[in-house]
Amino acid sequence: MRTIAAKVSKELYRKVKSIAEQNGITVSEAIKQAIAKARIEDPAPKKQVVREIVRIGNNINQIARKVNSVRAVDIAVLIELRAIEKELAKLLTEIRKW
Repeated sequence: MRTIAAKVSKELYRKVKSIAEQNGITVSEAIKQAIAKARIEDPAPKKQVVREIVRIGNNINQIARKVNSVRAVDIAVLIELRAIEKELAKLLTEIRKW
């Protein structure tokens, strides 16, 4: 058996203690049960979304430089902006699922 020590706020301690008392178990047992049921998320999907957002940001910067250099927006720029808008909408949908 190993010991795990952790500092928690008074509010969290009161919450865990209340749950433990309601279930007739110790605070330690309540924490063990909570940890056993806990789900640790894989950060890979979130990292992928962040990479995609960075890529889109780079695309936007490229478009902004082009627009600033020619002082006019041509159809190619508008098409690219529309594609970026669609990509962002997809990403926002994914992020909202989390």
